Amino acid sequence: MTTKEAKRYLDQTKWLDENIETTQQEIDELRDGATSATSTLDATGSRSSGITSDPVGNTAVKVADLMRERNDKVNRLIALKQEIPTRIEALPDERLKLILRKKHILHQSWGKLASDMRYDQRHITRLYHRALVLFCEIHGEDLEKDVLKCP
Repeated sequence: MTTKEAKRYLDQTKWLDENIETTQQEIDELRDGATSATSTLDATGSRSSGITSDPVGNTAVKVADLMRERNDKVNRLIALKQEIPTRIEALPDERLKLILRKKHILHQSWGKLASDMRYDQRHITRLYHRALVLFCEIHGEDLEKDVLKCP
């Protein structure tokens, strides 16, 4: 496992979290559209002639599919949020653990991380690289399969 693959593994929570948020926005938009379509049908009292499809029913199916997809992603995110900190804890250096936790669990920017730890940003990135190398040495073989199945 390379440090690039380790970063990809550790970043999964960030991207999965954002993906869940986007899926939820899609669900909300579909629900809003279905509500307004239902309101329009109720206000006019009838459907346009010649339309045999059920747009509200189709939307409900899409919403259900997206909700199932979102729930699967949430379950994966929960598992990762339990797994990743446990793997980080295996590092022997507390400072390096803290850097990985702040970067990949709290998703802090380099500037915020450096400020919080009272280090120069360049020094933080050097320590971060050292933490990734150590992470790879400890977990490399275990994670090679996991990185390839990143969502």
